[in-house]
Amino acid sequence: MIQSLSDPSTTSGKQYWKSLDDLAETSEFRSWVENEFPDGASMLEGVQRRGFLKVMAASFGLAGLGMTSCRRPEHTILPYGKSPEELIPGVPNFYATSQPTPYGFAPLIAESHQGRPTKVEGNPSHIPSGGSTDIYSQASVLDLYDPDRAQGSYLKEIKKVGGEESIRWKKVPSSENLSAVQNWSNDGKLAIVCDSSFSLLRHSLLEELNQKGAFCVEFDAIDLLSNEKQLGASLGSTNPIRTLPNLRKAKRVLSLDCDFLSAREANSLVNSRGFMAGRKVLNGNDAKKMNRLYSVESDLTITGGVADHRLRLSSTEIKACASLLLSFILESRKKPDQQLIDHLKKVGENVAIHSDWIENCAKDLLSKRKSSVVLAGNHLPPEIHVLTYAINQALGSIGHCIDYKEVSSSKSYNSIEALVEAVDNKDIDSIVFLGGNPALASSSRVDWTDLLGKVSNTARIGFSLDETSNLCDLHIGQSHYLESWDLGETWDLQSIVPTQPLIAPLFDTKSDIECLLSVLGRTESSRDYALSSFESTISNSDFANFLRIGIHQNPESKSSDNISADSKPAILSISKNDITLDADNLEVVLVPDFHSWDGRYSNNGWLQECPDPISKLTWDNALLISPVLAQELEKKYPDLDLLPEATMLNKNGQIAPDAAVFDGGRQKAPVINLSLPNGNSIEGPIYVQPGLADYTVIASLGLGRNKVGRVGTDSGYDAYPLVGKNGERVLSQAICQPTGNYKILANVQEHWSMESRAIVREANADEFISDEGFASHMGAESHSPPIWGKDQDKDLSFKARTTPRGNSSYEHPDHNYEKSDENGIHQWGMSIDLNQCTGC
Repeated sequence: MIQSLSDPSTTSGKQYWKSLDDLAETSEFRSWVENEFPDGASMLEGVQRRGFLKVMAASFGLAGLGMTSCRRPEHTILPYGKSPEELIPGVPNFYATSQPTPYGFAPLIAESHQGRPTKVEGNPSHIPSGGSTDIYSQASVLDLYDPDRAQGSYLKEIKKVGGEESIRWKKVPSSENLSAVQNWSNDGKLAIVCDSSFSLLRHSLLEELNQKGAFCVEFDAIDLLSNEKQLGASLGSTNPIRTLPNLRKAKRVLSLDCDFLSAREANSLVNSRGFMAGRKVLNGNDAKKMNRLYSVESDLTITGGVADHRLRLSSTEIKACASLLLSFILESRKKPDQQLIDHLKKVGENVAIHSDWIENCAKDLLSKRKSSVVLAGNHLPPEIHVLTYAINQALGSIGHCIDYKEVSSSKSYNSIEALVEAVDNKDIDSIVFLGGNPALASSSRVDWTDLLGKVSNTARIGFSLDETSNLCDLHIGQSHYLESWDLGETWDLQSIVPTQPLIAPLFDTKSDIECLLSVLGRTESSRDYALSSFESTISNSDFANFLRIGIHQNPESKSSDNISADSKPAILSISKNDITLDADNLEVVLVPDFHSWDGRYSNNGWLQECPDPISKLTWDNALLISPVLAQELEKKYPDLDLLPEATMLNKNGQIAPDAAVFDGGRQKAPVINLSLPNGNSIEGPIYVQPGLADYTVIASLGLGRNKVGRVGTDSGYDAYPLVGKNGERVLSQAICQPTGNYKILANVQEHWSMESRAIVREANADEFISDEGFASHMGAESHSPPIWGKDQDKDLSFKARTTPRGNSSYEHPDHNYEKSDENGIHQWGMSIDLNQCTGC
């Protein structure tokens, strides 16, 4: 608890600070807040905004200033001879569609003005999400008008300039490149490398290609599905097992390094809506019904920020935490399995120091057995997901507030490693990349330059000319989802949603469905294929009505039951971690970058400009470290200058968690080299983030690309070289060393000052029940002189109706005052107290 040292009476409860500098009370911070409109905030050039062109590139395209296909021609044109019936200038039209994402198709309603898509919102017909959208759906419209997207199809030409080879792209018709790919498929040695998709049409077409001899590979930069496959294998299932929580029914939730309230985890919109439904408190009775959230995590996440109880642990210690928790839960049984309990306690020895916290958490979960649920992060090893399943099974929550259901698995998909082996065996002669960006994301696992040099033909079907395109002979421009037809499933597999175009392709591009149809030699359009697939495999109901509503119940969703498996054999095979973390043996956790996810949104200026919800960084990512690690690094490298000198807040030797050296709103951060024992390393700026596990480094994936548009150029560092050989995103035995360089980061944390006013005023449920107006008694304002005049003690609803803005103490004119004239005739007027009206 941080109290005001000058006047303890002015603060009650926790005092929150806005940033590290705010807490440290550094001179840089004071000079920063004194200027409410900081120098540089309005600058178009410079580090903070990455230049006028980058910020406005997509916006200009949206406004029709950067693309000839969207702007009005400069020559004289004639007005409509016959205006379309459904097009009224200034009145938007709305269409149901969906956006393909790594975590299912997102149901949307797209807004269109004069035939041009301008905005998307969630489809309210999708009850679980309630018509909500995430930041990536909102930003996706700008990608449609991105001037740096592939504006057609291209043929690579290599020319020598000054003795050096340079790559140039010659624009060719898309049909020409697709014909070439079709010829490759006839040779029987074609491989298709694609990212995972929830598209029913793509899955069907890839199955057809597989039957004709194509070698289909599935690869994701950030794999949300591998743990499902491993969980299924651990529990004896031939199919992947998907975890589907229903947080609306949950009264107790434990998050094991699982940021389920953000887009880092699948189905975050549904999870957020369900969980927050148990957080609506209007009175004391509602407070008694609130759910409760426990969070054990290495990073400071959105979910951890909401938690009622939070424990900082490294991700490598999560397995020990889950094991100890399960042992406490099993001990509550009438006939406990002592062999299993002893094994779990041995695995959990590493976190014995936190056993009281874990035991109290277990007791609280047991107090609401069937209404308690435990969730594990998708980046964690499969052993933790097995333990999580066993915990939910022991609590009896499966089938009540969480489901474990088998999902269909296609045996036609191979791994990247299988592709390398097939190429080495001369079984593959042509490779087509569909979606994703494997040359960027798997740079630590595959030498793509060497591998593609062993095949005769390579082609890329993608939205932009990227790192993978640079290694291929052909590039086929992929259409935006607002230009495409498709049918897809939501993450929970409960609904089937359509993707329908609002606009004809702006350029000579093809959707992934159109490309696959062409490779198969089929001449039907993607719309006709979507229609026939819907009527033959999904429903014979009205397809037009399906497009209007945008939602259809998945006929297979009700046929899947919760699995019931014995997890004991898998748990007994779990071994104890012998890893001890310190400043010379760090843990690295790789997470999706907020601004770009896995790199696909790197060229979206709006997302780059949007601050990270925790670090508040824009246009960059940083290597996040804890204050404890920062202090040790500073002792080891005195020139690093991470922490401020002692102030009144840390005069007793306490760590002031501050690394922010601000100069006009720009943060100067040291650049370090972060390396692993296998020799892989990266360089990036470090940023001290309170709330992290002591010896954990958080690195984000997706920025720092070397082949990207104007907006994403020179934005951030690339962390993909650190990804493990099998896609692991939790790594140990890392070391960091300063490079002697510094980087200026754009950080908006201090952009506006609260001038010492309380940022947050909080109370627990018991305090709220006893005093619902607790907030008015907290903070400096509660001790200020009366500013409401005679209405000082009135409730806020009364003041809002009767007191003018600015809280002036004079009496507001009463326009509803009724009086009678000398003849007894009623007249409406207003009363003004001239003694209080200073303007008279």
